[in-house]
Amino acid sequence: PGTFWASRAWCQAAASASPQTLGLMNFHYQSVVNSILIDLLQALKAATPNFEALPVTPRGIRAYSAMSLDLHVQHGYVEVSLRTYSERKKEHHIGAWESAGFLSSLNGPCDEEMARIATTVMNSYNEVPEDDLRAKADRRHLLFLAAAEALLDRQVAEALNEFRIDAPYFGAELGGHPFTYYVCDPDEMLRANYCDLVRSKFITARLLGPEA
Repeated sequence: PGTFWASRAWCQAAASASPQTLGLMNFHYQSVVNSILIDLLQALKAATPNFEALPVTPRGIRAYSAMSLDLHVQHGYVEVSLRTYSERKKEHHIGAWESAGFLSSLNGPCDEEMARIATTVMNSYNEVPEDDLRAKADRRHLLFLAAAEALLDRQVAEALNEFRIDAPYFGAELGGHPFTYYVCDPDEMLRANYCDLVRSKFITARLLGPEA
């Protein structure tokens, strides 16, 4: 009660507004996906010493069960976080992971490469007027989707595999795996793992084709 999102004024505006808002206008989704992917791959490559410093099990693998690409849009920085197998019960509570902020644009490892991702995200976010809160939320939603699509790219899985982390490439197929990719909205405007949303989109497009 008393918040903008719960207010009667917002509910009335949402009911009367057209589906397309300023959050969508001038947003080049695939361009943002490609830009995030390129810089993420460069960050992972630059982080080779950081990954090689992680412990290796007797089986010769690095026992990590998740990677998260964390967009702190309203604060202007991005991070990559890792979760160990022993932390699986913490699931998507990313801030509680031992390797939260493993890579960071905030003076962390590979901050230059990570800062380029932050620049892509913030330049897009700042295209939307500050006083249009609905459009700001819509643009964040699109940015989370774009980040998730980049994170799920085959090249990211291949890069992690080179570091002896058993990370899968799902493509447009159903199926589970002990390793999880995460992109979540820290403000929980939508309580979901955006990687699951993107996977669902890919699978639906494969099944329904042009009807999807």
